[in-house]
Amino acid sequence: MPLIALEEHVLPADLVDQVWPTPMAPEALTAKLVDVNEQRLRVMDDAGIDMQVLSVTAPGSQQVPAEHATGLSRALNDRCAEAVAAHPDRFNALATLPTQDPGAAIVEAKRAITELGFCGVVINGHTQGRFLDAPEFDELLTAIEELDAPIYLHPTYPPRQVADVYFSGLPEQAGRALATAAWGWHAETGLHVLRLAAAEMAKLEPLATGERGVVISTASVAAYDGQIGQSAYSASKHAIEGLSEGLRREMMLFGIDVIIVVAPGAVKTPIWAKADEVDISTYQNSPFLPALERIRKFILKLGENGLPPENIAERIFHALTAASPKVRYQITPDPMRHLITAVLPKRTVDKIIAKRLGLMRPT
Repeated sequence: MPLIALEEHVLPADLVDQVWPTPMAPEALTAKLVDVNEQRLRVMDDAGIDMQVLSVTAPGSQQVPAEHATGLSRALNDRCAEAVAAHPDRFNALATLPTQDPGAAIVEAKRAITELGFCGVVINGHTQGRFLDAPEFDELLTAIEELDAPIYLHPTYPPRQVADVYFSGLPEQAGRALATAAWGWHAETGLHVLRLAAAEMAKLEPLATGERGVVISTASVAAYDGQIGQSAYSASKHAIEGLSEGLRREMMLFGIDVIIVVAPGAVKTPIWAKADEVDISTYQNSPFLPALERIRKFILKLGENGLPPENIAERIFHALTAASPKVRYQITPDPMRHLITAVLPKRTVDKIIAKRLGLMRPT
């Protein structure tokens, strides 16, 4: 089974300053985003990835002044097209759009799909505070639908006024994490989907007589595990499950089934080796340091004993094609461990985890 990886970000070297006027990542990460040649291909080979679907990292061209957005979008898409042309059997791409100008975004979407051969478009969250439910995006969404192209809805960085209210006053590293990967990105994308659903409810009536549809929500066992250091992440995944449960009941009227495919965090991939690069020295005087050291040792083993990605793909395929798919698929490399934590009293599970991680309070 070919393994195709989505959300494989790139950032053309000559356009870094335009996409990120201020640095948004360490130099080492930026260097990896810039590379679309032999080093990236080696990493793909090591991970068993047959093809990457490239997309320009957030915010793409969506936060620059409107007069510059069209030119930047074209340049970003042209660079991605060059990478695809150099390795057509290893890369495809999602188009970056100048959503500040919906008319120009329609033109660029058509060019990217019909001329450059891209397989879809990526929308990086809000466009200067405006989400896709805003009426000015109706024609753009219709045009993308007519192109029969998927939209990859990706998060972006919070607006300054939001960041100042919600994520300021914290230690720098903690504030940055909560604003992005630990919480903010999940919350923003969830809100984006809810806004679209709320705005479109009045337009869903024609679906009542159409063919059956399926929405797949991919969450994580982290929604229930509640592991040390994952509180915000677990909350975001739990929110996906709650959202999916409600939507499934609401969408029954329109013949749309909402299925939760729950995959583990521990997918078999070399990415877990990156745990060795995480600097935990800031916790040197913290009582959590021993626990973090043990967690790192556990994470480093996941590249060997994690769940093969093919297993997740097979469950998703089954959910999309089965006449009577299950409502929820839980896929884990160690089902017995998750079963035990599900049936044991919570206080007992707390003590087991605390003892393993050295978090028991001295007596």
